[in-house]
Amino acid sequence: MAFVVIDMSSVVRKAMRDNLPKAKRRLNHFQEIHRANLMTTLVNRRRSYEVFDRRGRALGPPYKYQKLLTCSLEELSVDQA
Repeated sequence: MAFVVIDMSSVVRKAMRDNLPKAKRRLNHFQEIHRANLMTTLVNRRRSYEVFDRRGRALGPPYKYQKLLTCSLEELSVDQA
């Protein structure tokens, strides 16, 4: 059984399905984390514009929670973990 690590590009996924249909696909972890962080950023921006009619602040709650999601476990305090 073959495993192939790919990124989340639709072009790469289609090429995999066409050329290696039986291979098991695994996502690159960096790509997953990057995509989740990007989506969280976009939601934070949209909500800031909807609620405050401006960009969010670095000290605002959405930014604080996003930073918690992107920190490594070693950087978190006992209360945060």
